[in-house]
Amino acid sequence: MYNYGKLEQLVLSCILLKPELIEDERLEDKYFTGSKRIWSFMKAFYKKFGNFDFETMCLAASNKYKIMMYINELIQLEPTPSRFEEYLNLMIELYNEEKKEQWLRNKVYDLATEFYLKTIDLKTFNDSLNRLYKNCEEIFKK
Repeated sequence: MYNYGKLEQLVLSCILLKPELIEDERLEDKYFTGSKRIWSFMKAFYKKFGNFDFETMCLAASNKYKIMMYINELIQLEPTPSRFEEYLNLMIELYNEEKKEQWLRNKVYDLATEFYLKTIDLKTFNDSLNRLYKNCEEIFKK
C-alpha cells in the first residue's frame, strides 16, 4: 500500500509528465501536505507558461539547485500517467481517512479523560464511545 507522501509525489510526477493533468478540479492545495512549496511553484509556473519545461523551471526558481533535485526525484519515480486518477483518488481517500482518525482520536481522548477523572461511569463511557463511532461515520461519510 502507498503511503501519503509517496502518493503526493506520484501525482506531482504524473503532472510533470502530462501537464494538462494539473487542470483536474479535484486537485486542491490542502491535499499537498508534504509538498506544498513544489505544488505552489508548479501551479504558478503552469499558469504563466502552460507547460513544465525543466530548463525554464530552473531559471524561474529562486533556489535552482533545490528545484532541480526535487524535479529529478519526481521524474525518477516513473509513474504511469494513465493511473493518475487512481493515485489522486487514493491520495484524497488517505487524506480524508487521516482527518477522520485525528478527529476520532481527539474525541476518544476527551471521553477517556472524563472516565479517568471519574466524571462519568463505565456505562456512560461505553455508550458515549459507541455514539462517537456512529457520529464519526456519519460526519466523514460526506
